[in-house]
Amino acid sequence: MMYGDSDKLSDAIHVVQSFGLEVEYLVFSALASAIAVTNAEQKNNGVLVVDIGCGTSDYVLYKHGRPMQAGVIPIGGDHITNDLSYGIRLSRANSERIKRHCGKATITEDEKSEKFWSFGDKQIGDKKISMDAINKVIRARLEELFLLLRDELNDFMGNDSIKEVVLTGGTSNLIGICELASAVLGIPCSQGKFDSSVRPNLRHQEFATALGLLEYAREQEANKQSSNSSIFDTFAKFFKR
Repeated sequence: MMYGDSDKLSDAIHVVQSFGLEVEYLVFSALASAIAVTNAEQKNNGVLVVDIGCGTSDYVLYKHGRPMQAGVIPIGGDHITNDLSYGIRLSRANSERIKRHCGKATITEDEKSEKFWSFGDKQIGDKKISMDAINKVIRARLEELFLLLRDELNDFMGNDSIKEVVLTGGTSNLIGICELASAVLGIPCSQGKFDSSVRPNLRHQEFATALGLLEYAREQEANKQSSNSSIFDTFAKFFKR
């Protein structure tokens, strides 16, 4: 059973209904993402899917083919952007650009000395920023995320319940994030992989939830048709007697 803020759910449903559409299913985002980036074997063996979004990180743990635990960590990519903005005194737009194009969760010793120009506060003007400074900000926030995740999954840590961690969502594109997650959680980690049936131009981690929702709806409709066919076949056999 999943719990959520009824007012927020109601507001979201009203928005959809305002476009003349009806909401038939409510699906937790991490469950939808797991549909898109994991397979049945992974879910049976034990896989933790973490969807790192803008404001939150949603997770779901599968074992023996079914969800064992799910939840939300109140840390996402926007927190990293804000940290860079405050910590290095950059505009939010510049912080987001740096995070996307230069940000890394882990860096080498040689990369620590690298510097590049970036336009900061207008009163300061252009300035050189070290890769080491950026990495420390990004790494600190991500380590906090994975430590909180480890605490929430304490009952499953260290007993071989989780064979692997799969990261998805836009923030999972940060270079080195899987290595950092693996180091903190002590579990092999990789980025989500989409089924070959998904068109190449749609295989982006930030699309995982949307793709999973589409697949979920397709499966539900297929189940409905199969159920209706079974009922029809039963009646047909009855009247043939």
